Amino acid sequence: MGNFTSCSCSSASTRALGSASAKVLDPSRDLRKLNSLPARAAELMLEYPGHLVVSLDQAGQAGRFIALRADDELMAGKAYMMVPCNRANARVVQAEMAAIRSAFRGRRHVQKTGRGTLVPIVVEEKDDNKGGDDVDNKEKQQQHQESVNCYNRNHKPWSPLLEPIFEN
Repeated sequence: MGNFTSCSCSSASTRALGSASAKVLDPSRDLRKLNSLPARAAELMLEYPGHLVVSLDQAGQAGRFIALRADDELMAGKAYMMVPCNRANARVVQAEMAAIRSAFRGRRHVQKTGRGTLVPIVVEEKDDNKGGDDVDNKEKQQQHQESVNCYNRNHKPWSPLLEPIFEN
């Protein structure tokens, strides 16, 4: 009887805090709130096939995308993210973690300095020589082809070792 009382008090205290929903960043980078708690990670995995549920608290502490088990419950007030299966247990780069956290805050990640704010801008150089563009494209294609050839030359294809089966 004592266990029942302690369990009901802890769930009531989480609702009293006002955060009775969990936030999930889905594969299309949209922020969703799960109001139907308790929910299991398996429900989200069925909704997004090929993706795993990752707790952002664990990812921030461990520095890796640690997937939740399918039977784990999603906790109220916590943040979760859907990650492709091939990124399971992969390292999290600090810039990537900052971008994820800013998505949860609803802001864009902007670097601030003492003088002001730096926003990355992509600048393209334009050449006045129009005839040189064809030469540049040919050089780029040739460099790409050489890099592909180097890869193919160094790459040893896998060939299975087939041993004969002797019958008695």
